[in-house]
Amino acid sequence: MRESTVTTGNLWLILLLITIAIFHAVTIRQGHIWADDFAMYIHHAQNIVEGRPYAQTGYLFTPTALVGPRMYPPVFPLLLAPVVRFFGLNLIPIKFEQVIFFVLALAVICLYWLRDLGANTRLRWQPYSASVHTSGQPKTMCSPTCPSYSSSM
Repeated sequence: MRESTVTTGNLWLILLLITIAIFHAVTIRQGHIWADDFAMYIHHAQNIVEGRPYAQTGYLFTPTALVGPRMYPPVFPLLLAPVVRFFGLNLIPIKFEQVIFFVLALAVICLYWLRDLGANTRLRWQPYSASVHTSGQPKTMCSPTCPSYSSSM
């Protein structure tokens, strides 16, 4: 019985992560807002793929107008490099990769919190209930979409 409860909690987590991934994937749009540092990351990834010097991005650094650094750390561009290698500068695959990174980050954060909160903690969805106590267990006032965290189950 206890094993099925843990499995049910894991299934809810997986379902939630898949739902978040699908939502973000279907709302990806063509193009990008041109007021961000994404272009520098993509240019660094392109330099990695083409074997050019990492800092050779064409960015003109001006110390008096601090818009951004001369170059960014290589971790994110290294993660972007395989997508840039296979799909070029097409932003849609790059955005899909970022959706994957986001969902993986959520999963890692959840696993980290579960480690700190204990193995019995799981995500549970409670339907809206007007009663404060049901079967001797206190019940919170919560809508169907409000997560409630339980360590007693």
